Amino acid sequence: MKISRQQIQAYVSVQFSGGTSRIEIAAMRKRGFSAPFAGAVTAASAVVGPIFPPSIPLIVYGSVTSVSIVQLLLAGIVPALICIVLLMITAAILAILHKMPRADRSPTIREIGADLLPAMPALFAPVLMISGMLFGFFTPTEAAAVTVAYVLLISSMFYRELTWSHLWNAMLMTVRSTSAILIIVAVASLFGWILAVEQIPQDFARWILQFADSPMALLIIANLIFFIAGMFLDSTTATLLVVPVIAPPMVLAGVDPVHLGIIVIFNLMLGLLTPPMGLSLFLVCDIAKITLRALLRALLPFYAPLLITLAIITFHADLVLWLPSLLR
Repeated sequence: MKISRQQIQAYVSVQFSGGTSRIEIAAMRKRGFSAPFAGAVTAASAVVGPIFPPSIPLIVYGSVTSVSIVQLLLAGIVPALICIVLLMITAAILAILHKMPRADRSPTIREIGADLLPAMPALFAPVLMISGMLFGFFTPTEAAAVTVAYVLLISSMFYRELTWSHLWNAMLMTVRSTSAILIIVAVASLFGWILAVEQIPQDFARWILQFADSPMALLIIANLIFFIAGMFLDSTTATLLVVPVIAPPMVLAGVDPVHLGIIVIFNLMLGLLTPPMGLSLFLVCDIAKITLRALLRALLPFYAPLLITLAIITFHADLVLWLPSLLR
């Protein structure tokens, strides 16, 4: 299947920043790391973004299932941090085993502060959004408007890099990405109506409960279903088309909908790293100018921490639901 560079970038920009990937890969190659390793680190770490607030896939899931978006965003924080730590350990082990380049010395506290201080206004954006929704200052929809206004403010007054050209390009990208999602939503709404009329979710519920009736067994089945779905469908399409069929019987059997949402989205994000679709793989190959085979070979060790993270969030619901429980 041939996918154009523009199609890849248009879709993956919804999941994570292709521009950030270019910066990361270029910086690692400049430091002496191989292009496949730089691409593998970038692709693997891209899984974390869509489960850490702000997260478009979690918002779409919450809209489809009528689950609290604030609770979903809070639930993604701990799994994302666990995944980050495991990925960092994996990268460190590989760096030591393969004697990769390292800095001559550790940075001083003053150097860390000098680099961190300019980034603080940008890093405060997700804090503003989550805290505002958490304390009831605004709804998720209003949070988007507030965050956009805040970003425009710091870009123009603090960083002083915002130009009319940048603003116009951002608007075009937003319209393009939003239009693609809304087209899928429109078709999915018709699909959902057909499912309701034909009572397919009810039939599926009776069928799946014949094989397993415990929440844990159903979560294992959900992992298999959405891991496979992620190989062939993008996250938005899979969420809008598959979740309405799978989620109701599982919630009816005792699966927490917030816990299920994190598992679903994490599985679908893994699909960005698995053939035959693997859109993150195609984008990273294009940026790093490497073959798909070279990238997959370098990426193999990183599948382990990602799958371990999936196992942890599947079998330890308390870790996922700890922060959302503060709202209940």
